Amino acid sequence: MTNTLMQAGGPKSKLKDSLLRLNLDYVDIYLVHGPIHPSKISTIAKGMADCVESGMARAVGVANYDTKEMIKMADELAKHDIPLSVCQCEYSIVRRLPEVSGMIRESKKRSICFQGFASLAEGRLSGKYSRFNEPQRRRRFSNYHMHILEPTINVLKSIAEERHVPVPAVALNNSINKGVLPLVGVRDAG
Repeated sequence: MTNTLMQAGGPKSKLKDSLLRLNLDYVDIYLVHGPIHPSKISTIAKGMADCVESGMARAVGVANYDTKEMIKMADELAKHDIPLSVCQCEYSIVRRLPEVSGMIRESKKRSICFQGFASLAEGRLSGKYSRFNEPQRRRRFSNYHMHILEPTINVLKSIAEERHVPVPAVALNNSINKGVLPLVGVRDAG
């Protein structure tokens, strides 16, 4: 089976199909989900540059790349005078790999916006759950049982009470102070 994204015209072809389905002329940001084989990054970079140059995308980024792959993509895009605008990975106060690996620091150095998804650990940092009210096991964080996260959550709650703000505000503020643009999903008002 051939991955059409990996072919020279793949990114542009895939984006064109998406734009038709969405009835749009362009997207503000075109993210390529990774990881992809390092030898194919230059091919994908060329295709992404074509998308920007043709006006189909205003900017391009990557999602779930490691630091080396992000740097390689940024360097390959630079050969086409296109900046890597966004690097998106999972990041929260309990999932800090992009911070400890240097990815956030490298993103800042290269003026790449670092977006952290699952910033509230899929609700676990919302103050809604506890060891007596665990979230459904089908969620990604199911390997982090609430009793393991409870000490961190208790610190967040203490700070929230002291500052008179909601618990999620404390968790999100931590991300922002680390240079992360937190991405959050909201299911309901409660």
